[in-house]
Amino acid sequence: MKKSSALKLLNHAMLVLTLATFASAALAQDRSAPAFDKWRPKAGVYAEPGKNFQSSCDESGSLTIDLGEKSVSGYEWGCDVKRITDLGPDSLKVEMVCDDYNLAQNLNPRDPNWENRQFNEVMLIKRLDETTISRSEELERKAQGSSLACGLLPSGDAARACRGHAESQGGSEAAGRAGSSP
Repeated sequence: MKKSSALKLLNHAMLVLTLATFASAALAQDRSAPAFDKWRPKAGVYAEPGKNFQSSCDESGSLTIDLGEKSVSGYEWGCDVKRITDLGPDSLKVEMVCDDYNLAQNLNPRDPNWENRQFNEVMLIKRLDETTISRSEELERKAQGSSLACGLLPSGDAARACRGHAESQGGSEAAGRAGSSP
């Protein structure tokens, strides 16, 4: 009888050890974030919706986004995308390094190298619908105004006119590069 008691005790000990091993392995697994499709804005020229939507090609009117080419640009400024972070199913955080000689000259006109100054910028982009986004920006960790809604210009004549306008006004190399995609 003493042998069967010892075997039962050993059997129970092995059972407890096995259960403890499986329980600790299950608890040690990390809980992954909920899965969602990674949304990206369509590559193209975006402008503020309204009555001048098709002709929004002035200094503040258009924005070219091409995250596949890691480029965001506008009138006389351009940014190289360094990191994209998904914040949710319909929103992104885009970290960039930007060239904007107008801003550099306005911030420090005595700087002898103002034309080579680069800025760290963060753009938050949220999808409003299939062709409209909301964007807000931080420059050097400071908010730059409120969110703006922007609609994707059709890929026809209006978008080509905006790209041509930006290039003819001496837009940055990044603006030309980003504006050349369909």
